[in-house]
Amino acid sequence: MTEDDKKVEELLKIFSDTTQILPAIKAGRPLKVKPFSNKMQNQSVPTLVLIHDIDWYDRNKKEDQYLKYKGDIVQHLAVENLKGKEVPVLLLNAVKELVIKEMLNTHSTLGWEKMVDLSNFSFYKYYPDQEATLQYISHRDTFEIRELHPFKDIDPYRKFGLVSGNINAVECIIKDHKNGTFFEVKATGLRTIPNKNYYEALKEGKKVGRGEADLEKYLSGMVNINYYIKNQSIYYNVGEIGKGMNKTLPRASVVREIHPINSIQATNTFTNIEPLLKSMSMTWVRFKQYTVLPYPIKLLNEYYLSNIR
Repeated sequence: MTEDDKKVEELLKIFSDTTQILPAIKAGRPLKVKPFSNKMQNQSVPTLVLIHDIDWYDRNKKEDQYLKYKGDIVQHLAVENLKGKEVPVLLLNAVKELVIKEMLNTHSTLGWEKMVDLSNFSFYKYYPDQEATLQYISHRDTFEIRELHPFKDIDPYRKFGLVSGNINAVECIIKDHKNGTFFEVKATGLRTIPNKNYYEALKEGKKVGRGEADLEKYLSGMVNINYYIKNQSIYYNVGEIGKGMNKTLPRASVVREIHPINSIQATNTFTNIEPLLKSMSMTWVRFKQYTVLPYPIKLLNEYYLSNIR
């Protein structure tokens, strides 16, 4: 749906060239893109609405179309932003958000369950603004999101006293159904740096490339997903997807800790951590990038924004 019909042919061509990276394509269901018509007005279809930016409506004293077109499966994009080489990325990001909204609307993972099975886990996140805790439960190809009742449901945030103090320190809670253990996920003060031989190579004047061999040799802790286990905790970091490193401290890869909060057994870790690590490699959450938390947290956040806040 667009207020600028001159953009239609250009945009359809961009979609035809780039939609092969979207999950619908990977799941074997080709993505069909067509201009929105009045006949589709009452249909629940993912709709990308191309509108003007806020300044345009203010200057022309017209109604902001963002306020007019709202719904469960609508994503807005300003026509003024569709300029230059970044247009395909902007469009794909917009469609990515539509895919996520469609997932929430249908309670379906739209094919991603074939890549990672999270049915042995539950994910929780607490939202202090509304004092609400949401739970994500996977059923492989479908999922449910529940708002926990403080008196009827077991809310791990309240059960373990995590709704007071610096509650933002706990980014999410994960329950392993097989052993009944709850784990809190928190960022540590640690950052990853290049391997020691990286600095030695620089001192010797060697050029460090970005090929797979050099990444493994010099930057192994700064790319992809890495973890180690120490005592009760699992420590992990999520780096770039095999292309190099961020060179500023604020963007450095943060080491996070997954720690059991209802067990004192030093050996009580996840029965299988691989699905959790894999759940952070779903690039539909962040365009061509990994996520620092399992993808259900993104769905919980979007559900909160759409249904509770």
